[in-house]
Amino acid sequence: MLLMESIFTSGIILFLLYKDVSVVRNSSPATFCSRKVDGNGYSVSTRIIASEVTQSDKNVHEYSKQNEDVDYMSDCPTGWFLSVSNQTTVGNPPSQRCQNDNDVNDWICAPGWVKLQHDPFCQREEQLAELRRNFAPVGPDFSQVSEKFKLLFIHIPQAGGLLIERSFLFDDKRELLNGHYLGGHYSINDFDSELVKSYHKFCVVRHPCSRLFSVWKYLSQRQGNENDDQWVDEHFDETTSFSFNAFIKKTLQPEGDVDVETETHLKSQINLLFDDQVISDSIKC
Repeated sequence: MLLMESIFTSGIILFLLYKDVSVVRNSSPATFCSRKVDGNGYSVSTRIIASEVTQSDKNVHEYSKQNEDVDYMSDCPTGWFLSVSNQTTVGNPPSQRCQNDNDVNDWICAPGWVKLQHDPFCQREEQLAELRRNFAPVGPDFSQVSEKFKLLFIHIPQAGGLLIERSFLFDDKRELLNGHYLGGHYSINDFDSELVKSYHKFCVVRHPCSRLFSVWKYLSQRQGNENDDQWVDEHFDETTSFSFNAFIKKTLQPEGDVDVETETHLKSQINLLFDDQVISDSIKC
């Protein structure tokens, strides 16, 4: 079992590097907000927190001036203001949301927009409907599926799959998302059984011990999303945050009191990859 989990997809990585077509390609900036443009060709909004506007935001403004399909929200409901996140991923537009002055954790989308799975993004309802028409019911909206190449990538947490996730292999899926990045750590059970049978399935796995240490650093340094931080608040303490041994004792030893399957990054690789309907040699890892 450990041997199976320690196999690495070097062939896939070499293939991506060989192609070298800007593997982490900057897709066209995504449209997250309704268009309202001033006389200079820039998107306008009701309010943006100046301290949160990053260089990436300025680039988005510049794209907008060049008539790219990039906009900021301009119609937040009464009592809400537009907030632009300063945690912008390279190659992606800044996240935006309508935020409440009284509760920084409470946010909504402008009318006509819906929340995406990856906070705090919003997308036009009709665009999300188009995405679901093209890919439903094959799997989650932002899963790593390519219709063009008939590929299904299972992204195991902390196993080096980000390079593949953001490669040209999934450009067709990103195009439907208007450039929004793909993401999520879905198991084989999250996908339509017919797709699982007919698509090429692959993954990157990692030695369980080195992966566990990487997960501990990821969680203890709070590099994840809000759900990860909430899990850390509930299960970490001062000792487990600074001691890997203490973390092991609390999570993996018999006296530990943590169900590892409740945290995405701690889920076992085997459970993400196999179920009763998938034979062991059908996924290339």
